[in-house]
Formats: sequence, structure tokens, C-alpha cells
Amino acid sequence: MRSPLGSRAGKSGPGLCDHPNAFVRFGELEGRVVGAVVCVWSYSTFARRPSVNLHNFSVLPEAQGLGVGTALLGELERRARERGRSQLTLEVLDSNESAKRLYARFGFGGWAP
Repeated sequence: MRSPLGSRAGKSGPGLCDHPNAFVRFGELEGRVVGAVVCVWSYSTFARRPSVNLHNFSVLPEAQGLGVGTALLGELERRARERGRSQLTLEVLDSNESAKRLYARFGFGGWAP
């Protein structure tokens, strides 16, 4: 199976490609963009190390369960480790059970309303 990150995996969205604190990746299936992750690199003053916040994450309903989200989050995690990040944060709607299950596979949890 071809990587769900597809050929656009290294391309950033318009306006974000030159920003040093932005990280954008697209997920593709059969040449069609079906997902995206948008993050902002930051700095933890407590840990005195880089941190990252996942601001936007989406996978089209018809592409969910096909590995696109897993590939996108895996790439984010890999890049965050390369940068020596101290933490990776995100927000999720309490009602978004499928996203919470995916995030839990990457070690996230302790959801608060």
C-alpha cells in the first residue's frame, strides 16, 4: 500500500510554507487530498525545550479508518521528536469519539470538558 502521506506530504499550505513556526502536512489517497494536519512550533518556558500544538487536524469521512490520520500523526510525532520537543498538545471536542480513539493510540488522554 502506498503511503497515505502521498506526494504532497512535504508541501505546506499557502502562506504557511515560509513561516518558521508552522508545520503542515496533507494526507492523500489515490492522488486526492483527504486529510491535513496544521501545527505551530512553540517553546515551553517550564521545560526550556521546544513544544508543538496541533491546531487543526482533519480527515474526510470517506477516508477515515484507512490509515491517513495515523500517518499524519505519526509524521507529526516524528518531526516533533527530531526537534527535541518537550510536549505535544491538542484540543478535541468532547463529542469527537473517533478522534479521541486515534489520539489515545498516540498516548493522549485525560480529556477534560
